[in-house]
Amino acid sequence: ITIRCYVKDEDSVDVLDELLEDVETVIEENSQLTYKDRNNADQHTHQITVVSIDTDEGVLEPLGVGEMLIEVRY
Repeated sequence: ITIRCYVKDEDSVDVLDELLEDVETVIEENSQLTYKDRNNADQHTHQITVVSIDTDEGVLEPLGVGEMLIEVRY
């Protein structure tokens, strides 16, 4: 799964880093999610892993774009 984050700030690099850290924290703290299968039975994810995090490194300032790639095992 790809998660893209967009920010607009004079210090977009730091603001984007903080946002990506917050997203990563939420993912780590909620690594077991419940979903419904084809038979409408509750199932749970076994693992959610952050594979990579990339940013524009300030090229687009005052805009910032970050991308997080996560792997979900279910």
